[in-house]
Amino acid sequence: MRRRTLVAAIVPAATAGVAGCMTSIDDVFSSEPETPPGMTVTTYYEVADVLEEGVRYHQIEGDRVTGSDDHYWDVIPDEEAAETRFVSDETVDEFVHETDFENEYLLVVQYGMQSDRDLVPERFERTEDGIHAAFSIETPSVGGDDYAPHSVIARIDDDRNGNRVPEPDEVTVTIGGDDYDYPDRTTPSMLARE
Repeated sequence: MRRRTLVAAIVPAATAGVAGCMTSIDDVFSSEPETPPGMTVTTYYEVADVLEEGVRYHQIEGDRVTGSDDHYWDVIPDEEAAETRFVSDETVDEFVHETDFENEYLLVVQYGMQSDRDLVPERFERTEDGIHAAFSIETPSVGGDDYAPHSVIARIDDDRNGNRVPEPDEVTVTIGGDDYDYPDRTTPSMLARE
């Protein structure tokens, strides 16, 4: 009889404890990134390399991506670049085609890590010459040791005081508290415009 009473008391307490942990996880990894006034960011996330020459390509070619901190990003400023840069994928295509390139641009951020982790957009900020994007890594309590590229496509509409802010000249990224930028501080699409 006492066992039933004990079990009846433990189950609700354990459920409340787990629910409390879940709530705190949701608070830490918010689904909506912070943005400055006038900036709207809509994101699409996939555990895959969504670019034709993304993180996997640069890892194989041996430039820009080395070691365990595999990272890559690029700005997609217009429809022409979008048609050549993205792999053919129905969901990615749908997200890209919803972009109004007259008023918006795309920022693709990629990071290689275990497939069961999540790359979570936390904050987008304007800088003097461009934009800074900050991401956290959500790690489950138990995970495998496999490797997979994680891709976030951010559709950015930046309107400051009634004026559209063009795609950035400079992009910096923070992932899991570590700052990354390219040695030349430009992305391949930016180099093509010069």
